[in-house]
Amino acid sequence: MAQERFGDIIMMSPLIRSLHRAYTECRISIISVNNIADYLGYDPSISRVLKAKHPSAEVKRFLSEQEFDLLVNTKDHPSVTFLYLAGKIRARQKIGIGHPQHKGFFDHLLLPPAEASTVQTYLSLLDYLQIAYTEKDFIPYLPEGPVSDQVKQFIQTLPENTIAVNLSASQTYKEWPQKKWAEFLGKLSLPVIIIAMPKQMTGKKELESEFSHIIPSPPTRSIFDAGNLIEHSQILLSPDTALVHIASCYNTPVVALYRQPLDLQKFPPFSSKQQVLMSKDQNIASITVPEVLEAFHRLQKDLGC
Repeated sequence: MAQERFGDIIMMSPLIRSLHRAYTECRISIISVNNIADYLGYDPSISRVLKAKHPSAEVKRFLSEQEFDLLVNTKDHPSVTFLYLAGKIRARQKIGIGHPQHKGFFDHLLLPPAEASTVQTYLSLLDYLQIAYTEKDFIPYLPEGPVSDQVKQFIQTLPENTIAVNLSASQTYKEWPQKKWAEFLGKLSLPVIIIAMPKQMTGKKELESEFSHIIPSPPTRSIFDAGNLIEHSQILLSPDTALVHIASCYNTPVVALYRQPLDLQKFPPFSSKQQVLMSKDQNIASITVPEVLEAFHRLQKDLGC
């Protein structure tokens, strides 16, 4: 059962890859509660993606007839919806992640270390199944999916040293203020592209108009559009959000802005070249422009550029 945010689902990909590698004939079904997991339908390791919160007649019929060998709940805390689904869906064995309020709902509870990242927590299932893995197996991936013609054509025009900046985050309090982005971008001369969710499109267009070295880019209408832009960027600068983990999928170097140590512990970047900045007061907005500039230049030096 997949969680509701892109970051959590991307962090699940190492588990999917490892299970498919260990059991090449197994059929993996993803049970989701919203549309975010739909992109997993392009993953050849996955047989089906099912929306179970408001299921279609076809999904209802499949879930009523199917008995799974193994059902895994990826949430590490109680969720009424997930516990209801775990009880309703038939499976020979049901696995959950250890939590006092999960007792009695599952046949076995995984007990990863308290300091484990989300990827490590998911991969603790492999320990239970006695499937060997290494640190390389922690790296997430995106399946190959459709990229818009606009983005494909745009990518062909990008200079090799293009920097990507992501304005958006899953929560407003995780965003870095546009005023600071503008001050930071004003100190760069490299070509830059800006990635933004729809609510940040006005800010994206304002910055593209303000600076001549910012290349106006088409909107990213899917996770695959965003992934393609990040894959072809020299560096990504972003607050802690799913795009940091998309950068990990392509090993794109990243400067990541985090709100608190717990967020970094659970969702670290896996790019081999990275700089992480931590807020001193659990507010990303308090990270200063000089701090981001210094981290950016450190990463450039590390990359030899």
